[in-house]
Amino acid sequence: MNFLEKACKNKTSNDDMALVVQGGGMRGVYSMSALSALEELGMTNNFKYVAGSSAGAINGAYFIANQAKSGVESYVNELSVSDFVSFFRINKIVDVDFLVDWVVKNTIHLSISGVFNSKTELEMSLTNSKTIQAKYLSTKTDEFDMHEALRATMALPVLYDKEISVLGDTYIDGGISDYVPLQKAIDKGYKKIVVILTSEFKHRHDKFKFIIKLATLGKSKLLTDALLCEDERYNSVIDIIKSSHPDIEIICIAPSDKKRLVGTTTTNQKKLLDCALMAREDVYAAVNTQIPKTENENFFDLWDSRASVLKNR
Repeated sequence: MNFLEKACKNKTSNDDMALVVQGGGMRGVYSMSALSALEELGMTNNFKYVAGSSAGAINGAYFIANQAKSGVESYVNELSVSDFVSFFRINKIVDVDFLVDWVVKNTIHLSISGVFNSKTELEMSLTNSKTIQAKYLSTKTDEFDMHEALRATMALPVLYDKEISVLGDTYIDGGISDYVPLQKAIDKGYKKIVVILTSEFKHRHDKFKFIIKLATLGKSKLLTDALLCEDERYNSVIDIIKSSHPDIEIICIAPSDKKRLVGTTTTNQKKLLDCALMAREDVYAAVNTQIPKTENENFFDLWDSRASVLKNR
């Protein structure tokens, strides 16, 4: 029985348990749904520390505020619209302002007090727009505007193309400098770590270097180089998870079926919902628990949504 299964079945908190959450644009529906499953299992307060970058940071915030299931609704209903993802907006294909100002602040309102008052520490990574170095903000040690920090950690180069001011400096997507902040959790001394990935659990191979170089024409060399090394950074995370650690236990929850995994800009509601259901299945498998029969595919009953209203406004 692994430590996550023990914690789930014993319903006890673990001061040495940490949670690391990957982002990935709309692939974040997977990690958000995985967090929703942990929430459903009564494990919201089991983790002392949650680390995330980009969509992983937003998902972590909803989780420690005990709003993860509502967070899944935000992906399936609120973000599956052209207001958020549109290839007709050249410099704002992914409108992070819509995400923060419409969804996080209003329709699927994130309880900021719930985040800061939680016993669980949330640490999110941002990327300094000039140095391309990671900046970590903690809900336990730093005072900052949560909305602007979330806007910054999701400020995707090329797709959003804005720099966000936080605490007197400018930042962009946290995933550029720390794609999956597993090492951060290890460095903080956590011995039991759950990693939720939104990509397949295997090494990735560089396939799109030419496209990245083309898309980043006119950008700084530091930024271009960082984007070109994204697969290398991801592979290093896979290596850490696969490696033998004498005093650290790492459990990885990752998409079990590539065919059900969505893309970073997927807006098809049925595909998003199916990906969310897969994540729920994967979490229940990780804790060796059967999904309640009465709450199978109807668990996320989200079809009468505000998305249809937005599409017609």
